[in-house]
Amino acid sequence: MITSHVGPETRLAMLANFPYEISAADGFFLVSGATAGLLAERKLAVEPPARYYAGIVRRALRLYVIHWLIAAFLVAVHALTGRLRAPSLEALGGILGALVSLVTLRAQPTDYANILPLFVVFFLALPGFLELLRRGQWWLLLLASAGLWLLAQWHPSLIPLPDPELEPIAFSLAAWQFCFVIGLLLGYQRDKIRSYLQRVPQLAYAFLGLTLLLFVLAQLQRRNLAMFNLRAPANATWLLAKETFGPLHALYVVCVITAGYGLLQRWLASPAHAGLRRLTEHPMTWLETVGKKSLYCFVMHLPFAWLASAFHATTWPASAQLAFTTVAIIAVYVFARIGLLAQLLKV
Repeated sequence: MITSHVGPETRLAMLANFPYEISAADGFFLVSGATAGLLAERKLAVEPPARYYAGIVRRALRLYVIHWLIAAFLVAVHALTGRLRAPSLEALGGILGALVSLVTLRAQPTDYANILPLFVVFFLALPGFLELLRRGQWWLLLLASAGLWLLAQWHPSLIPLPDPELEPIAFSLAAWQFCFVIGLLLGYQRDKIRSYLQRVPQLAYAFLGLTLLLFVLAQLQRRNLAMFNLRAPANATWLLAKETFGPLHALYVVCVITAGYGLLQRWLASPAHAGLRRLTEHPMTWLETVGKKSLYCFVMHLPFAWLASAFHATTWPASAQLAFTTVAIIAVYVFARIGLLAQLLKV
């Protein structure tokens, strides 16, 4: 996320892009859904549902306030300086129109103010999702979510947030809810899924084989491997579309991230790799630090991303881009360690 927003053309970004065709948003939504499912499955066993759901709604409202402040800041900076990508006051209908558009989430400035609104909506809907899971009606949630996702393949603005006339849609809300719901189901049903795979190991091997196949096919989409003539045809790009969480993109993302977590868990639990684990202990701790505070890290990386956007960092010398991106990564990690503004943000 940091490299793609701060230094997309640096060598650090190349390292982060190793899986290819997987964006930071994919893991953000899928893992967030899985985490929500894992926590809810445990909490709802010992805590009254109404109280737990109230906490989720409070979190959604807190994210809403943070998003509103970010979006208002971007619109104001754009109005005063012309920098940063945001709708103009004229397009929003003046100051009053801007306030209404921001409050209703119709205006979501392109400079990274189009992620938190999705979380706001997902968290507001989460109590309803969890109630279906608690009652054993996971199939109804899956069918409804998949149906909405399918419709969004043809109508990305099916849920018109943001308003497509104000800002280009980077993430179709109607489509990306499916990513969050898949993660939620995987997290909430983790123990049942694991037990089933232990009884039918052939299914796990087939899943790993499919993941490997999709991974190889994704690598063959790289421009420098065009010699193999296995790139997806131009009329099939919708299958891989990021905007609508395209079908092949969705399958690839879910397979690679799920398989990656599963294999990592087995590796960490295996005594045969104890020596190698000691070598990677510190990097794993660093990743866990930012991973456990992913929404917080998203907010804290924004100043660096905005500076890169406002001053066109991609036009800087390569060494300057690399240095600035490195500073951003280190700073966000340090912020996560010391909890800078954590009590205020509470994300």
